[in-house]
Amino acid sequence: MTIGNHEREAIEDSYESLIKNLSITSLLDKLLNEKVLQGIDQRQIRRERNLKRRNIRFLQILQQKSNEEFYRFCKVLELSDTEILVSLGQTLRKEAENKCQDIEINEENQVTEINEKNQVIAASPPNNGIILEDTESDFAHVMVDVFAWGNNHSGELGIPLSKNIEYPAPARCKAISKLRPIMIKGGHDKTYILSQEGKVYGIGQVELKEDEHDSKNLHVPRLINGLSHLTIIKLDIHPDGHFALGITIKGELYSWGETPAQQITSVKDAIFTNISCGRDHRAAITNQGKLYTWGYGGLGCLGHGNSKTCLEPTLVEALADKVVIDVACGSANQNHTVAVTSDDKVWSWGDPAGGKLGRIINSTKPCTLPGVIDGLLNKSVHRVICGSAFTLALTTSGSLYSWGHGSHYHSQHGIVGSVERPKIVDVLKDKRVIAIAAGSLHWLACTIYGEIYAWGNNDAGQLGVKTLKSSTDVIQVDTLMDEDINQVSCGFSHCFAWKSSLLQIKE
Repeated sequence: MTIGNHEREAIEDSYESLIKNLSITSLLDKLLNEKVLQGIDQRQIRRERNLKRRNIRFLQILQQKSNEEFYRFCKVLELSDTEILVSLGQTLRKEAENKCQDIEINEENQVTEINEKNQVIAASPPNNGIILEDTESDFAHVMVDVFAWGNNHSGELGIPLSKNIEYPAPARCKAISKLRPIMIKGGHDKTYILSQEGKVYGIGQVELKEDEHDSKNLHVPRLINGLSHLTIIKLDIHPDGHFALGITIKGELYSWGETPAQQITSVKDAIFTNISCGRDHRAAITNQGKLYTWGYGGLGCLGHGNSKTCLEPTLVEALADKVVIDVACGSANQNHTVAVTSDDKVWSWGDPAGGKLGRIINSTKPCTLPGVIDGLLNKSVHRVICGSAFTLALTTSGSLYSWGHGSHYHSQHGIVGSVERPKIVDVLKDKRVIAIAAGSLHWLACTIYGEIYAWGNNDAGQLGVKTLKSSTDVIQVDTLMDEDINQVSCGFSHCFAWKSSLLQIKE
């Protein structure tokens, strides 16, 4: 299969620009070695150099991969909030859509490469083992470095249980690193890991078998058996939650947690592309940009114009004429939901208490229908996440906004109280944030230079700053300064940071 002329020209233009940048980084190397740049932050220069080199390797992947490997790679690309996706994502996603049409999934869930005459060229069976074995693939030789910290009472960090159940500083987690994760999502007392092969593993209080309802403490990742026959491309669980959602490579929707894994089939012919879990309610977006919500409907958090509970995904009619691109669900007793639409608007609904909705509400009554957050109009928000009673919004330029209840030390504006309208996080306004994560009462942000910042509750060491003291101020996680991190994730009171396998292609 060939790349279209327009796409190829765009790729070549980007490649030539990056090659020029590589020459600049070579000069920077020389200047650093000769100590010409004394007095300048050399770590930042090195991170800039490494970022540009990763960009070049990223472009080269188009030429190096088979269809089958490229297909998996593109699925990783779709899930990544990185500088590369922002700058080159449109071209590569279009190429991915074209090239992935040449891939089909057979009945045995094998990813098969076919040529234009529909002749089988190669096949790659799924891996159902606990720990993935190395293969000859470039991806298989990648060792993703995962760091974990915070509460480990149930083994949710993937670190062996010991007398120390709290880790106030990041520690390397070899068990998760071996899985080469593309996603890590933490719940109340558990963590789910999505491997590059599309398999879901669990640690902490997770279920092992469909007929086994008793949870076990697990610090070693185990395959979630009810999903072992599927290729999952995205998963989610709320940091306060016990139930999880996943999307398969075919756009099918599955749920699991305190009940066995099962497919949600009530929305006929739907292809799902995005999901969010609250503590007791959930949301899913289709490839047509339609938003469905279900679960506990208290305080109007489902957006259906009432406070009724829905047992099955139900279309949010108020946004039916919009294209929804992201959604985030809040926690129990603090029920609220936030969504982003393609017309550069951010919407909120549910419980207005504590400023959670990000807009001035002249009533204490629940908002049962979506309303626009005026403070985020034309800000190019592309990502929203909710903790227990507060929300973060990330723009395409890397600016970070927050609002909500601040009584539990999670107001990163240096105050303990409610922030009723979106406010930019001043400490990070000169940084470019590329990834964000929310725990129950704490937050993480990652910049383009791999800097990790944390704030909020810290009773289990979840801020990763070597103490158990909570902070309303944004604090840098110094121990990760030189690790070139680009992904972060939070559970209830535990955290993860890692170098995304997307960016670690062999040269």
